[in-house]
Amino acid sequence: MKIRHQSGWLLLALLGLTEGCIAPKQYRHLGTLTPLKVPSAPDATTPTSIAISKEDALPVGTLCSDRQGDLTETRLTPAAFGGLGSGPCIAFVEYQPGGKRYDDRQIENAEALVRKAIDDDPNHQPVIVGFVHGWKHNADPGNGKSKQISEWPPEDTNIQGLEHVLNFMYRCYYADPATKDPCLVTARSESPGPIMGHVVVGIYFGWFAANISPFWPVAQQMTVYSRGTEADNVASEGDLSNDLKRLSEVAHPNPKPGNKLEPMFVLVGHSFGGRLLEQAIRKPFQERLSQQINAGTPGSVPNFADLVLYVNSAAPAKDSVGMLDFLAAHEVKFQTTSGTAQKDQPLLAAITTPADAATGVVFTIAMSPGSLSQKGTQTVQSFDPATDKQFKVEEDKRKLYRNTLGHLQEFQSHSLTEVTGKTQETCSGSMQGEFLYWVPGHCFRVSAATPMPGQATRWNGTPYWVISTDQNIIPDHGTIFTNRLMRLIGHVLPDDRDKAIVKGK
Repeated sequence: MKIRHQSGWLLLALLGLTEGCIAPKQYRHLGTLTPLKVPSAPDATTPTSIAISKEDALPVGTLCSDRQGDLTETRLTPAAFGGLGSGPCIAFVEYQPGGKRYDDRQIENAEALVRKAIDDDPNHQPVIVGFVHGWKHNADPGNGKSKQISEWPPEDTNIQGLEHVLNFMYRCYYADPATKDPCLVTARSESPGPIMGHVVVGIYFGWFAANISPFWPVAQQMTVYSRGTEADNVASEGDLSNDLKRLSEVAHPNPKPGNKLEPMFVLVGHSFGGRLLEQAIRKPFQERLSQQINAGTPGSVPNFADLVLYVNSAAPAKDSVGMLDFLAAHEVKFQTTSGTAQKDQPLLAAITTPADAATGVVFTIAMSPGSLSQKGTQTVQSFDPATDKQFKVEEDKRKLYRNTLGHLQEFQSHSLTEVTGKTQETCSGSMQGEFLYWVPGHCFRVSAATPMPGQATRWNGTPYWVISTDQNIIPDHGTIFTNRLMRLIGHVLPDDRDKAIVKGK
C-alpha cells in the first residue's frame, strides 16, 4: 500500500510537468478570498497583507458570470453607492506556449467587461487593473468550484494576490471620504469635491510560466532559462501585445468621447511578467505616445495607459533602455494640470527591492554566460527636465545584458531615503518632485535621484521612473501584495486622470 500511495504522488507530479495554463474560462467571482501569508520585514515588523483573513474580505463580486460570454444584467456599482455595491470582477485571458490565445472569447469578454465598467461607473471612471504574472505561476484555479474558495490544491497565489488588490482598491482607493480611510494615501488634495467610490475590474493574463510541478522545487529553479525565453516569445510572437492594444483602445478610445471622462487603466507585470509586459507594450505604447506628441494640442490623444508598473521585473536592462531613449529623445514630460503647480507623474515605473535575490543575484548569474557575446558600449539618450537639456551617455553592453534596470544605480530616477525623527502623523505631505511616505517605524522621502559622479544631472529624468525601495517595503522577490507597497503605488497614481497631459518636442 505504501508503494502504491507513493506512486500516486509521483504520477501527480509527473502530470504537473505538462501543465501550464488551465482550460479557458471567462469570469471569476470575487467572493470569499484566500488569506495571504506575509513574512516579516527585516525590522521584525510584519507587513500588513491586503487581506489577513477570510473575514477581512468583503463577500462581494457575485455579478460576474461563469457562463461563457455572458455578463448578467445587474449593474456594476461602486462601494460608496448603495452600500457594499456589486464588488470587483476579474476576467482571465490565457495564452498557450508561444503566446497564442487559448480561446478568442476570453479577450472579447475582457473587452466587454471593460466597456461595462465604463458604462456602469457613475462618473465613467472605473479602475481597470491588468496583471501579468511571473515565473512559476499560471492561471491554475486549484480545486475551487464556482463561488467557492480553493483550499487544496490552492489556486495560484498570484490570482489570490490580484483578487485582494482589486478588493482593496474597491474598498479603499476611491472610498467615500466619510470612512476617513482612503487607505492608499493620506489625502487626495488634487481632487476637488467629495471622493466617491468607483467600479473596479481586473484582467489576469496567464501564460506558460509554470511548466514544472511544485512537487519538484529544484527542477523549478532550473527553468529560469526556458521561462525567460518563453516570456520573450509570448511578447514578440504571441497575441498579448495586440490584446493590450485592444483593451487600451476600449479604455482610452481615440478620439476621446465628448461626454465621458476616462477610466484609470493600469498595467502591472511582476518578475518575468514585467519582462513580458515591457516588450509587449513597446510598439503600441510608443505609437500612441507619438500621436499625442504630434497632435499639436497636448493631451488631445489619450495615453496608452495611465500607468505601466513593473514590480521586481526580470527584464534585462537592454530591453528597457529603448523606452528611455524614446522618452528622452522626445523630451517627454507627463504632468497633471490641476492645482497651483504642475505635478510630474510617471507614465511607467519600475519598482525593485535591493533584497530581491531572484533578479539581483540569480538573474545576473543566469545571464552572465550570454553576456560574453555582448561587446563594447551602447549609447543611451538622457534627458532631465530640471536642466531641460539632452545628453548622451555610454553604457557597457554586458552590464545592460546581465542586470535589470532596477538594480543599476545610474538609471535610478528617484531615491528613497529614510527621514529620522518623524512619526506617522508628521510623516506626510509632498512638494514638487518629492513626497514623504510612512511604513510602521519608518518615514521615507522619495525625491529626484542625485547625479552620478562626474555628471551634472541625473541620467534618467524621463517619466519612466526607476525606484529602488527598502526591504521594509518589499522584503523579497514575491511579497508584493501588501499595504506597504500599495500605499507607495498610491503616491504615483495620477490624482486627476482626465487632466493628465503629455508634453514632448
